[in-house]
Amino acid sequence: MAVGVCPRCAAPVETEVDLCEDHDPSAGLCDHCDNRKGARATMRCTNCRHKIIGPLVFAIAADTALLSFLTSHGLNPFDPTPAFYDVVANYEERLGGDAPVVAQVTFAVDGDSLSLDIDAEGDVVEAQRAG
Repeated sequence: MAVGVCPRCAAPVETEVDLCEDHDPSAGLCDHCDNRKGARATMRCTNCRHKIIGPLVFAIAADTALLSFLTSHGLNPFDPTPAFYDVVANYEERLGGDAPVVAQVTFAVDGDSLSLDIDAEGDVVEAQRAG
């Protein structure tokens, strides 16, 4: 669904990003949203109403900047290893930002990082690579 196409019926998918306004995962999970991450993506088919709700990384999994970053570090999303899952599950997250940005996620590998600014529809509006 991250590519904007429903896997069940091939119709377009709409994505919406929701933020936990009082997010505090200091105890592992937030008491307010019961999640580790404060940004959640809901991807819903416009035809068959199939939907997936999950961490924001679900919505950006097919982003070319992210795929390029991961593969340049030997992390293959089509043949994932424990190291791949460690990187994509343990990203840093900053909620809020200047419109249209609602969240920023930063992935780090071997001293390099990739920060992605994401809007309310789950689209990457800017990518910054460092390292």
